[in-house]
Amino acid sequence: MTNPQLNQGSSPSPENIESPQFNWGFEDALRELESLVAKLESGEVPLEESLTAFEKGQRLLRFCEEKLTKAEQLLVRLSRDAEERLSTDSESASPP
Repeated sequence: MTNPQLNQGSSPSPENIESPQFNWGFEDALRELESLVAKLESGEVPLEESLTAFEKGQRLLRFCEEKLTKAEQLLVRLSRDAEERLSTDSESASPP
């Protein structure tokens, strides 16, 4: 699912990336971050614009890291829950 804000050519400023009006998904934020990196690596961006892009990139990076951390925590919890269920199921299925 793509973010309609990104499709319109407008993206959040560094100040409002986390704003509820921008419903960022991980992939949207990562694409925006990759775009900023490519722009900065081109060396054709004026200094002020580079600083703004860098600041925005830092916010996007934090956003992506938070999303990944939450996903990892969820996977750990789900894995632990599945192991506990398997352990409980095997204990209740074993003969006395």
